[in-house]
Amino acid sequence: MSWLRREFGVAAQTGVAISVLLALAAAVPFAFVAQGFPLAARVPMVALMSLFVFVYGFLVSYVYGDARRRGMRHVVWTLVAALVPNGLGFIAYFLLREPLLKPCAACGTPTRRGFAFCPHCGAPLDQTCAACRRALDPAWSHCAHCGAPVSNPSPAPAEA
Repeated sequence: MSWLRREFGVAAQTGVAISVLLALAAAVPFAFVAQGFPLAARVPMVALMSLFVFVYGFLVSYVYGDARRRGMRHVVWTLVAALVPNGLGFIAYFLLREPLLKPCAACGTPTRRGFAFCPHCGAPLDQTCAACRRALDPAWSHCAHCGAPVSNPSPAPAEA
């Protein structure tokens, strides 16, 4: 499965179905308003308007699913994306969204990036500083938080 197909699958299926229904419902009044145009121009215009309504609804549904997947306030972000005009809600969401959660290797609980230990089982997630117990980047020779030299190349054991 390709990356794009997986990303499209993030959108809530109910939201996609509602988007299809809204696109079909928008075609009827637009076709009625465009009666003065010749049929050859009216059909593409109605199809384009329906496509626009579907894409807008699909993006709202994608924001809902993606924010939920990232552990964010998905209802709030969905409302922001849907109601802020001119697409600025979508732009704000894509600029401010959290990174994807990563599963704990021990228990599988989704955790935020930068956590040193799993909040559910206490297992270490990344290499940790011996002095301050914060997460370290593998390339660091010194802890960026406390300045201590990095001496242990493996993750620290979980303490009870």
